[in-house]
Amino acid sequence: MPESNKHLIIPPKYSRNAANVRARMEPDVAGEYLLRTMEALTGIDLGCADILDIGCGSRFAGSIVNRNIKVRSYTGIDVYKEMIDFLAENTAQHANMNFVHWPVENALYNPREKKRLTETPLPVLGSFDLICFFSVFTHLAPDDARAMLRLSAGALRAAGRIFLTTFVSENQETDFFDQEPSKPLTKATYRREYLELLIKEAGLAVVGFHPPANLMQHHYVLRHL
Repeated sequence: MPESNKHLIIPPKYSRNAANVRARMEPDVAGEYLLRTMEALTGIDLGCADILDIGCGSRFAGSIVNRNIKVRSYTGIDVYKEMIDFLAENTAQHANMNFVHWPVENALYNPREKKRLTETPLPVLGSFDLICFFSVFTHLAPDDARAMLRLSAGALRAAGRIFLTTFVSENQETDFFDQEPSKPLTKATYRREYLELLIKEAGLAVVGFHPPANLMQHHYVLRHL
């Protein structure tokens, strides 16, 4: 879609997707593809769903606005305050869209922040039909992954679903492996058995586990136990 026809033009500095991903598909198109894939795998109708996108980035906001994707509500939270402020200001006319800054520490994206994820509640109230994490667990150490699962379980409605993507190894010797230690948490990889133990400890169950696919790492669909 030409930029002249878009209602929400997102500056390139707010796109954190890898260059090879951006080269494969225009962000709004990629976002629509991922949203529809999540809808199909979770069985949650986006048009009837209150959605919480943790580590939201900017791609889904552009897709929802520019490609007219119907959602009951969409709430995006992220550690990148400048981007969140931009999205909040430029989607203010959409009453069903909400963006919230979450000031927590992350070794890759927010290393100077003092607040630890393990000590911080979600920055939003209420509950949601669908909670998603695209390329979030790929950048979380185990303590933060455990906390994120616990927090999302607490915000998930009884019949809701969680969708997350992550790097998973079936047979690595260690529970957790940082593939690029010189760039901490660029590629955080979990042994599948260990990650699924963390999922169960959070009061969640695996509905579906899927191998890497177009624009996604391994991906899980979760529900309450």
